[in-house]
Amino acid sequence: MEYQFTKDCETGIAMIDKEHQQFFAYINEGMKDLAAGTEDSKKLAENVLKKLSEYAIFHFEHEENYMREHNDAELFLQIRAHQGFRDKVNEFTAKGEHSAESLKEIFGFMAKWLYSHILSTDTLIGKVENREKSFVMTKEFLTGIEIVDTEHTKLFEIIGRVYEIIDDEYMFDKYDPIMHILGELKEYTIKHFADEESYMESISYAGLPAQKLAHDAFVAKLGEVDATDESAIDNNQTEYLHDIADFLSEWLIHHILKMDTKIPVK
Repeated sequence: MEYQFTKDCETGIAMIDKEHQQFFAYINEGMKDLAAGTEDSKKLAENVLKKLSEYAIFHFEHEENYMREHNDAELFLQIRAHQGFRDKVNEFTAKGEHSAESLKEIFGFMAKWLYSHILSTDTLIGKVENREKSFVMTKEFLTGIEIVDTEHTKLFEIIGRVYEIIDDEYMFDKYDPIMHILGELKEYTIKHFADEESYMESISYAGLPAQKLAHDAFVAKLGEVDATDESAIDNNQTEYLHDIADFLSEWLIHHILKMDTKIPVK
């Protein structure tokens, strides 16, 4: 199986897109070596794994530095995602010598993680803006699919309530109310994605696999927010919550405009 760097993976930032393409090339190189089915090919694949691990450090540093230079509000989430990937790779490499099957599993994990991460996070680099948001379903967001448009309207309404609380200058402790609404957002998002994927299945939509990867990655991101330690953000609560809300809202806007509006109407 060859993993493709598709159009929907492009961030529009030449350096980042080029490095993502190289990531996929390394993964495909490792899979090709394994397909040869010899002991030598297994050793070659292990060398590719080492190369991928080193390349991840190199790429993540470039990406994070770019975001720092551009004061990207999503940087803190990006750093955490990158560390999660490094931890998983360290877990793999700590096992020492690998079987052909375990190497296939590792390369598959890397490809899925990379694709999901690009769709859910990297494509937003430079696009998350700290601006006033009205969260109204204007014509540009309409897909023409009734259930999808209705549920998108609800998602905008929920995120709008997040901003209302954040911007309430008379509310001192905003963490618990925000987490409650984000819990509601996660629950409704899961329902929406299931409905949207069901519709895409009903029309045999070719873009469904990419949509599922993006959806899974976004739900995982919401799970990371749920697991956030309140004590770690107490000193900068409003800014932290604003960063979360900006990321969630921009992801939704970007996802609807770039992916959902391409879904054909029955």
